[in-house]
Amino acid sequence: MELISWDYHGTIADDNDLKETVELLTHPDSVRLFQIDITDPSFASVVLLSSVPPDDQNDFYEAVEELTELGQHKVKLNWRTVGSGLEFTTVALVDEDNMVWDSVIGGVIVEEEEISPAAGGNSGSVIIKWLWEQR
Repeated sequence: MELISWDYHGTIADDNDLKETVELLTHPDSVRLFQIDITDPSFASVVLLSSVPPDDQNDFYEAVEELTELGQHKVKLNWRTVGSGLEFTTVALVDEDNMVWDSVIGGVIVEEEEISPAAGGNSGSVIIKWLWEQR
């Protein structure tokens, strides 16, 4: 997949805009997710959120709602799949320093979690491996 362009679309200014943004970022028939088999990255696909089980859709909604805040910037990202040429758009949330959320970028990482108990509590580290190629 390749990012072909992007457009800035302002900030989340008020509670109404916040609600509309969450609805936009979680609409099952328009949100696209990048799915990959981590054991064989050649098996990757882009699917609509509506194609995942309802419980997973609810978890997705809750996760996005939790990440979305007033003052974040909205950036439309225009993508093209390399194999089929399919073009689609996602909306990324960006704060002053980092990208907070995008349905495609959020799906192209492999997370390995290692928890090491220490002193009666839990501590650990997360290693994120990006499945991107820089051109």
